[in-house]
Amino acid sequence: MIRFGGWFVFGCVMGCAQTVATPALNTAVDGGQELTVDAGQELAVDAGPPPAFLGSERLVPVSLPDAWNRNQTWPLVIVLHGYTSSGRGQDTYLGVSSRRNDFGFIALAPDGTRNPQRQRFWNATPACCDFWNSGIDDVSYIVGLIDEAVERLNVDPSRVYLIGHSNGGFMSNRIACDAADKVTAIFNIAGSSFNDETRCQPSESVGYIQAHGTNDTVIKYPGGAINGGARYPSAGVLIDRWRERNGCQDANPQTLSGDFDNAVPGDETTRQIWSTCSSDRSVQLWEMVGTAHVPSFNDGFRDAMLEALLAYR
Repeated sequence: MIRFGGWFVFGCVMGCAQTVATPALNTAVDGGQELTVDAGQELAVDAGPPPAFLGSERLVPVSLPDAWNRNQTWPLVIVLHGYTSSGRGQDTYLGVSSRRNDFGFIALAPDGTRNPQRQRFWNATPACCDFWNSGIDDVSYIVGLIDEAVERLNVDPSRVYLIGHSNGGFMSNRIACDAADKVTAIFNIAGSSFNDETRCQPSESVGYIQAHGTNDTVIKYPGGAINGGARYPSAGVLIDRWRERNGCQDANPQTLSGDFDNAVPGDETTRQIWSTCSSDRSVQLWEMVGTAHVPSFNDGFRDAMLEALLAYR
């Protein structure tokens, strides 16, 4: 049995929508994008408070920034948990929703379904982690959450981001492969993707960041397989594939260093950034030397993760 860690977000009340004719409207408010409505245009507005939850089959608590309003659009960050963990636990570990006011975004942290051993998982690739072959369609579920958030929470469809750890990293990659038109960028922590390169054919460029520890013995930095199952590619191979998909032309990446893991002394992280890419969708590898599968992330990492991710437009 593989165990990836676990920790433990909240909600409000559903309102009903009504359609009204508007006068000319051009309101700028901090924290989101200005929303412009022409005179006489019909604008759907919610007569009550924003929904507390999204999703019909698996309800997800909605975490809104305090400044949220319906006069502007907002970025959306979705956190995808690791195998056996939960949305709430992963969100607490990564400190995402607790930073929604600082960075001005809406946060969702959904749960995967449970296998016969009551462990939560995402059906991402043959390697991870639908080990009981349930065939659950998690792509449609996550795309449905994105569409509902755009419709009901004024999410900017050009600013949708995924953060996934381990099995959640595999799932983030799956969404980038199969629903590239729904996501702006993903941040993959200690996860991988399809071993078969031809299985990932994104319809457009997706910003890509991979953070991976070289001492990870669960999802190994050089690639491998879980308990002798289907194989997954190395972190380096994944980066090469996304550089090619995004048309990155840089021969030499920009390099930055950082101290992001409290369990490893000094600046264990080297950030390599290939930025001369199509549609400004850079590709980044955050190689964490000496770091394990569940790093002791500090607040410096949590802030840098969101800053890097939300920089994609």
